[in-house]
Amino acid sequence: MSTVYALLVGVDRYAAPDLEVPDLRGCVNDVTDVLAMLTTTLEPGVKLEPLVLLDGEATLAAVIAGLRTHLGQAGPEDTALFWFSGHGSQAPAPPGAWVVEGTGMVQTLVCHDSRAGGVPDLWDKELSGLLDVIAAGARHVAVVLDSCHSEGGTREVGSRWRAVPPGPARDVGSLLPETPPPTGPAPDGPEHVALAACRRDQRAEERLLEGVPRGLFTWSLLRALKRLGPAATYASLLAAARSEVAQHRAFEQSPQLYPAASALADEVFLLGEAGTTGTGVVLSYGLHGWQIDMGRAHGLPAEPAGLSFAVRGDGRRVRVGEVRPELSLVEPLNWVPDRDRQYAMVVATLPRPRATVAGFEVPESPYLRNAREDEPVALTVRTGPGGARITDHQGRGTDVAGTPEQILAALEHLARWLWLRDQLRNPDSRLGEPIRLEVVPAGPGDVVEVTDGAVRVDYAWTGSGWTAPEVYIHLYNTSNRLLYVTVLDLTPRFAAHARLYPPAPIAAGHRTAAREGRRLRISLPAGEQPRPGLEVSEWLLVVASERPFGAEPYLLPPLAGFVHPVRDVDDADPPAGDGTDWTVQRFEIRTRVPRLT
Repeated sequence: MSTVYALLVGVDRYAAPDLEVPDLRGCVNDVTDVLAMLTTTLEPGVKLEPLVLLDGEATLAAVIAGLRTHLGQAGPEDTALFWFSGHGSQAPAPPGAWVVEGTGMVQTLVCHDSRAGGVPDLWDKELSGLLDVIAAGARHVAVVLDSCHSEGGTREVGSRWRAVPPGPARDVGSLLPETPPPTGPAPDGPEHVALAACRRDQRAEERLLEGVPRGLFTWSLLRALKRLGPAATYASLLAAARSEVAQHRAFEQSPQLYPAASALADEVFLLGEAGTTGTGVVLSYGLHGWQIDMGRAHGLPAEPAGLSFAVRGDGRRVRVGEVRPELSLVEPLNWVPDRDRQYAMVVATLPRPRATVAGFEVPESPYLRNAREDEPVALTVRTGPGGARITDHQGRGTDVAGTPEQILAALEHLARWLWLRDQLRNPDSRLGEPIRLEVVPAGPGDVVEVTDGAVRVDYAWTGSGWTAPEVYIHLYNTSNRLLYVTVLDLTPRFAAHARLYPPAPIAAGHRTAAREGRRLRISLPAGEQPRPGLEVSEWLLVVASERPFGAEPYLLPPLAGFVHPVRDVDDADPPAGDGTDWTVQRFEIRTRVPRLT
């Protein structure tokens, strides 16, 4: 029998002076509601083991002990849940912590006795280290943080903000022993999934909801769980909570999911079972009405004429009225969506040049059309028994097996991937190239060179076999403003993912590192054996925006049966903008197996 070990912390009353850490009103109510949800909704055969810490019980020492001893009991069949409702804050990051903190600040949880008698906040890096230990033994670890700066609080009742100022800097030696070195890369190992009330630069609200003070995020999340039922994934819960928060006009609060670009987003809440992967594009009711979480920074045209989306699977459409960098405002056509639901969407009509196809009859598609006579052809199809061979305009080809419907899906996938690689850009951007990306050898035997405008990394021959190169990737914001940045990896299997650096802020003049400073192994596609003279390319797209945006609309899974062709080869600050600018920078990474001499 599996067990859900839950550590539920709610802090309304604080020991520190009220002027520094004011009391709250809804955190204990949050925990009461969460405990009721867990008690009544877990599946038959699942045992609940809760530890509830309220107000004076929720000291820093007690919270740490609860994480270590209570959640630490979770074994290979069990789930661990940490839910914190209370103040959050920030603190200056230690010198050298740029690899994991692009803004120079760490996020903190304020326990009952934090900032009283010399007791510090609980740093996010300390919490992460404690959770890493739990995740090493548990089947699944989930975290919900209803506090301000919680992506990585202040909470409002009525019109009053209750801000907790940043805490003092701390010596690295004062951190918990489980804490990964703040100045080094994050450790590899099992991940946990976290739902947070807001971005790290935002505040979470506390309101009178149904006549009772509650955290708006907790209340929204519990409502979403009730609506979506036991199959709710973290991604669907995030979309639902964002919609609910937006409908309450919480101007400074946008719930977040961490890690945003991980397969964990599609796992079922708490039980860790695989969910159904969505399209990455969602219709929801927000602050300005119905909206799609896809905008100009994701490749939509600025002029909305002729642009529409459809509900996945049933064809109901919405027309786009305004395209912003991070989202689009839409109008449902001849149907009335339910404001309490979110709808998975697909592009129906897209007014931009479509990839031309020869050798295959293309039905209506927003990404493809049949080439006219004597017109350049982007993709050529040669069908055969059980499948087809698809080649691009340079003659590079790959085989795919399947029905005409599967061939069409592969063509659309390729067209989207190629458009991201070659055409995603903002020609009107004033930002220039604000992010400097550096690929740094991880060890003395790793070779990194810049040749023909591309970064080349080489396999190393050890005498008994080939070893893939390992590197670090560093990002520098050279502009004079904070930018929201993601790194898209367009892989040789025609996937597009953002796991290297999911969307996060990098402060002006600051630097940080991909994968929180971990070593990155760059290798040939799986199944491709190294042999001298082989070379394969992948592309990194760095998208930087003055406004927060999501990575989901970019994402593409690997294309089954496809591998990007492997080649045999020879040896100043921009002016201030209006807050809506974005730009894309491209970096080709060539992985080579050198010839032995």
